[in-house]
Amino acid sequence: MKRFAKFLICFILCVFAFGAVGCSKKDNFVYPSSNATTYSNGGLVVQKGEYIYFVNGYQSANDMVKKNDKYVVGALMVAKLDAGGNLVQNSEGLLNDDYYRTISSKLCGFEATNLYIFGDYLYFASPNQENEADRNVADDGEKWAKTRVDFYRIKLNNSGKVEKLYTSEVSNSNLKYAYYCYNNETYLLAYEGGDSIEVNNDDNNRLLRVNASNKNEETIATDVTDVLMPDENVTNAHENIFYTTKDSENNKFLLNRYNVITGENEEFEFEKEITLKFVSNGYLFYTQSQQHGGGTNLMYSKVDSSVSGAIECWNNIQIKEKYYLSQDGDALIGISGNKIEIKWKWWTNDCVSKTIEDTDGFNFIGFSNCSLVYYDGNNYIKTIDYTASNLEIAKIAKVEDFNTTYFDCNWDYLYYYKTVGSNSYLFRLRLNNNLEMVEDEMVGKYLDADIPSNETNKEEE
Repeated sequence: MKRFAKFLICFILCVFAFGAVGCSKKDNFVYPSSNATTYSNGGLVVQKGEYIYFVNGYQSANDMVKKNDKYVVGALMVAKLDAGGNLVQNSEGLLNDDYYRTISSKLCGFEATNLYIFGDYLYFASPNQENEADRNVADDGEKWAKTRVDFYRIKLNNSGKVEKLYTSEVSNSNLKYAYYCYNNETYLLAYEGGDSIEVNNDDNNRLLRVNASNKNEETIATDVTDVLMPDENVTNAHENIFYTTKDSENNKFLLNRYNVITGENEEFEFEKEITLKFVSNGYLFYTQSQQHGGGTNLMYSKVDSSVSGAIECWNNIQIKEKYYLSQDGDALIGISGNKIEIKWKWWTNDCVSKTIEDTDGFNFIGFSNCSLVYYDGNNYIKTIDYTASNLEIAKIAKVEDFNTTYFDCNWDYLYYYKTVGSNSYLFRLRLNNNLEMVEDEMVGKYLDADIPSNETNKEEE
């Protein structure tokens, strides 16, 4: 009788387990292949083939109130696009539930958001969840290190566990970072500025790298005065990291060219201090004070087996409030008030500076293809084709309640955060260079309380 009872219990448990598995909802979402092309690493959105990985909005790390909480606003998601690169939407114009999935419910849309894809992995960041213990940070009552940054990676197909690679020793406001991959080796490169590093650690203003495979951490240099981390638009970006230090004993300024994959470092001496600006098309750009006159010039040097020459490309650059180099390296942009000066093909003898004025104001956003993108004082997003002989301003859209700190010019789209209801969500705007106005669209999912009144899409439980 006892044997029969045991058998009956085991049988019931087996049937129950089988039924639970058999009745569970099957997820038919197909994730992208790791062999698909990756576009626009290092922003709010990274595209893999016909898929985009993105952060579903923004929240400040300082506003977090509960450790290890799960988030919708600021979560990490993936969405499949249609054949034309469009979001697949439902009848209410919101993202179709069958075409997106949540990758991580950690807060990923915050001050240090940069998404990267290399190989089978998606790399992202999230605020730290630990107590500070004996670290040098502001005491918020519970010594929660929420402004420090945890670096993670997860499989593109959302399988396996999230892997932590590294935790910054400084707050997100003192942190600069990028990922580099070459020959299937991936490294996190981080610059931890300021002096808010771990107690009893004298490695202030530290540049370091972390091997994504074995999590090994290595300090590259300390007391770094400036660092330049090129993005994926730069050929062989991994071997063109530049940083500066000062040799106080000999009163020399040292420029270092670093290969983040091999760890090789080349050092060059300068008599006068330089400030690093851009890397493009085999050239390093930097500013340096003039020998006479007290002004500052924008200079460039050729980068090959060394860093050679020092050629002036913009005299008295200090008269410009801001200046930029286009992604293709063909155009230098200088801004003074509402006037925009463009030097296209700046290195040629017949280069002619072109100037255009926008009386409504000029707030630089970035570059898209051969256009610079900005917004004016009336919240219009505008573009200027810098290759055109006659410069024209194209008014793209008027956008209200958008965050003016975080932008991502991602191929043909501009991504940004926009307030709807009580929260800040990710939106995108198709950029073009004609004179037609377009509408922006929300990317991701709303909380129930923030769904606009004329829409009925509900957030999944």
